[in-house]
This record gives sequence, C-alpha cells and structure tokens, in this order.
Amino acid sequence: MLGSKNMPWRRLQGISFGMYSADELKKLSVKSITNPRYLDSLGNPSVNGLYDLALGPADSKEVCSTCVQDFSNCSGHLGHIELPLTVYNPLLFDKLYLLLRGSCLNCHMLTCPRAVIHLLVCQLRVLEVGALQAVFELERILNRVGGWWLSWKSGKFFALSQQVKNVCESKSKLIAYFWKAHMTAKRCPHCKTGRSVVRKEHNSKLTVTYPAMVHKKADQKDTEPLGKQAGPWDRSQMGKRGYLTPTSAQEHLTALWKNEGAVPT
Repeated sequence: MLGSKNMPWRRLQGISFGMYSADELKKLSVKSITNPRYLDSLGNPSVNGLYDLALGPADSKEVCSTCVQDFSNCSGHLGHIELPLTVYNPLLFDKLYLLLRGSCLNCHMLTCPRAVIHLLVCQLRVLEVGALQAVFELERILNRVGGWWLSWKSGKFFALSQQVKNVCESKSKLIAYFWKAHMTAKRCPHCKTGRSVVRKEHNSKLTVTYPAMVHKKADQKDTEPLGKQAGPWDRSQMGKRGYLTPTSAQEHLTALWKNEGAVPT
C-alpha cells in the first residue's frame, strides 16, 4: 500500500563512515571496564566486567541498569577499556603499514614526487562530485604538460580505467595504483636517505631495518657531527633490524601529517 502524498520524505544524497575519537568514545560510554572477571563465583555478571548490567541484559531474566529495559527492548550500551600503552588499531593496521612503507622515517615525508600527490588529490576531489570522466582527463592533461614523471606510467593506469564500473571502484583503483606505482622508491627524494625496510608480522607487529647511513640536512656543515641521534633512531641502530613500537609509529605519523596533511592543489 502506497503512503500518503502528504507524508514527509527525504532523498538520500550520500553516506559516509568514520572512526570515533577517544574523547567521543568516553562520552558515549556508560561503563569503564576494569574487572577481568565477567562472572562472579555465583555465576552473576561482575560489576565493571564485560557482562556488567549497565551494558545491557545478557538474558531474558535480567534488566538493564542504564535504560531499565528488559532483554527484548534494550539494544545494548557502549563501554570502554582504558589501555595503559599505545597499541595498533587492527582495523587500520594495513593502512598504517602502507603509510610506513611509503614514507621516510628520517624526514617524515612521502617518498613520491609532489606532482603525483597533487594529481591523486585532484582526482579524488572530482570523484566526490561523481565526475568520473574528469579523473582520466586530468591525467591526460598533466601527461601532456607535466613532463616525464607521468608519461612512462600513464598507459598502465588507462588500461585499468577501461574496467571501472562506478565511482567507488574508480576511487579504490586510483588509491591502489598510487601505492603500487609511486610508493616504492629506494631512496627518499627529499633527504636522500636510503629506504627503511618495514615488514609486518602476523598483522600485529612491525619490524624495521634502518638504512646504513643517514644524509645530513642541507643546512648542516660537513664538519658538524650528526649528534647522538640520526633521524628518529640512535646511530647504533643504523643498518640493523628492530621492532617498530606503536608509540614510535604514532610519532612518525604525527610528523608526517604535519608535513603532508595540507597538500596544496
């Protein structure tokens, strides 16, 4: 049965997803989980445990202590756990790995040409308005006037572009091609330092082999020593392999965002 013509309606223009920040999660949370035992000795939900009634009833015999609804009517409530140390987000671990491989741990810059970054940003912006054909026109124009950096790789992407069916698929292909084609430089084009080899283990740990030497900054004299530290690592680590801690990775990404976050177009 069709609804009345006077019934209000709205046309959906788009949808997007994001991640809550730590402050937003704390505001939404109704309980801080601090008890490792989720049941007490009598089999009842432990206070401040994963089965705390503030998060919602676990069976039909209980009532939620937050909304005072039964099992059928309570949809559940958000809790949070305070972690003592920084850890990798498992949902974003693969993206973090790509960023670390495609950036310099010494100068905290992306190891690809500036023009390639500008092209990708422009292409993603025109995709936001659904201008699929403009994505390929941008590359054709820059290929004509931009020089050698694009001419030797553009043909490979155009072969892929013929298979694109929609905007979402085009965006995924653009980003995947960007990582594959432009983020594998063996030497940083900015500070000339050799590439640090980053590898992942079991999607939970990262190891890094540091370069054997680090080039001095442009404003540093030849007689001036590198000091106790060369880049983000000690001189004793140069040329060696070690674990990249979540805190070190976070500091690098913060510096990377400071240097590369506002890319002019």
